[in-house]
Amino acid sequence: MTRTFIQTNEFSKNWDILDFDDEDLRLLELSILEHPEKYPIMKGTGGLRKARISLDRKGKSGGARVCFVDFIFVETVY
Repeated sequence: MTRTFIQTNEFSKNWDILDFDDEDLRLLELSILEHPEKYPIMKGTGGLRKARISLDRKGKSGGARVCFVDFIFVETVY
């Protein structure tokens, strides 16, 4: 299965404001790729999941939140 990460303009802007770098993004994406189900689904959203990220690189409590949805499309051509 192939997954594509699509970042909103708001995500990119806030990612930069919070001073995260490309390595932080790579680690977040790897975590989502390996176990997307470990992130809780937010009630009433139809599948939106919430990941917590440490702002001070020490702990996640009080850190930033990244919301994402994992759409699975299966297409077969005969």
